[in-house]
Amino acid sequence: MSDAQQRKDQTHLLLTMTLIVLETVWTNSSFLSSLTFIFLKCTISSFKALNVSTVLCFTCNLFLSFSIKISKDGTKLLLTMAPKDQTDIYLYDLNTRKINKITDYSGIDVNGNFIDDDKRIAFVSDRLGSPDIFAQGIYDKSFEKLVYHGKNKNSISTYDNYIVYSSREADSEFGRNTFNLYLISTKTDYLRQLTATGENLYPRFAKDPDTIMFIKQFGNQSALGIIRLNANKTYHFQLKTGKLQSIDWWFFKKSML
Repeated sequence: MSDAQQRKDQTHLLLTMTLIVLETVWTNSSFLSSLTFIFLKCTISSFKALNVSTVLCFTCNLFLSFSIKISKDGTKLLLTMAPKDQTDIYLYDLNTRKINKITDYSGIDVNGNFIDDDKRIAFVSDRLGSPDIFAQGIYDKSFEKLVYHGKNKNSISTYDNYIVYSSREADSEFGRNTFNLYLISTKTDYLRQLTATGENLYPRFAKDPDTIMFIKQFGNQSALGIIRLNANKTYHFQLKTGKLQSIDWWFFKKSML
């Protein structure tokens, strides 16, 4: 494993574990500061990743972090945060320990993802009225709308210049809405529908562009969906009880088993 990949995996683990701890202890604020400090100290010491401590503490102090994405070389993080009760996307440089605000909108900007060799970001915003997908340069305030199909594009995942997103197909007056997954490219007009029925939500690219994981909801149950793009096949692994609410490829890494 390369040094960059190892650093990226360690950073991902640190951030994921920190957010789990924050979510667990936030209901009892009297314990938050001490537990978070002890956790950060132990975790950072174990991984010898002292340069990550600043962003972790920054995230803790600002309380809200919906989304964290890591650049290819493992040196930059995209953070979705709301330090002033309004979500925006920030770039944190692990080498310089500096954080820069990328989006600046009075509404909602969330789910930032690196695209186009980490030179731009794709994100979900309601700046044109309803949730849609936009792109913006890392150091450029101008933006463009990327998708003109469907409604309420509320979740995305990227792999270089490819974007998979969930889109509401129609309003349902008497039943559940239909959400389908689509795949597009930032370089061409390529558009591919990946699902046809049901509620297909929260797509996540694997480490290769051929595999996508997502959640499929039906009634009061849910299933883990896996799409193999090159084979044009979709697999569903249904839960016997309970419902899936979020997923991440990290928990499926062999190194975690």
